[in-house]
Amino acid sequence: MPSYGVGIETPHLARIFDPFFSTKSGGRGLGLAATLGIARRLDGRIALNSQPKAGTEIRVLFPVGDGDAIAVAHRQLSLLDPSPKGLHVLVADDDPIVLTTVASILRATGPDVVKVEDGVDAIAQIESARFDCVLLDRSMPRMDGATAYIEINRRQPELPVIVMSGYSEPNDPRLRAVPFVPKPFDAARITTTIRAEVDHARRVR
Repeated sequence: MPSYGVGIETPHLARIFDPFFSTKSGGRGLGLAATLGIARRLDGRIALNSQPKAGTEIRVLFPVGDGDAIAVAHRQLSLLDPSPKGLHVLVADDDPIVLTTVASILRATGPDVVKVEDGVDAIAQIESARFDCVLLDRSMPRMDGATAYIEINRRQPELPVIVMSGYSEPNDPRLRAVPFVPKPFDAARITTTIRAEVDHARRVR
């Protein structure tokens, strides 16, 4: 596997997987930390080799599967009870792959889904349309999940909000009362959580 870039300076190697560590003035330092968290949840490992001025090689290693992952995913979806008709869900995530995947899972079980890329757009959407549930990524540009939750709750305290993240469960005190779903998750986990929150909100109204 070829190496890329200019390599990582030796003093930085021990910290490259630390959340929020970055050598760039505009960097967020979240990409490798999130990748490591996801790999570990899937029993994977990350192998890294880097030499200053020579480049960096990163390999993400996973256990060999049985080749039926796609078939299993479709089977999971087919076994789920369809959501009530007319359910509207807002999904906010700055990763386009995650955003598309989550939207596809939800649409396959019934809900209409609106996708946005950050908390600012999520706030704009709830002010212009009705939703039954909001699914927020914890880390997003412009406005993160915790701040977006506070703003949504201030405007519509009865609207269920769920936070998702590739990191461990957030210790942010602003999110202590918010349901949390760790990435990666399967279709059953996310749809069951959404249904439970929507049902609870409807019972208490």
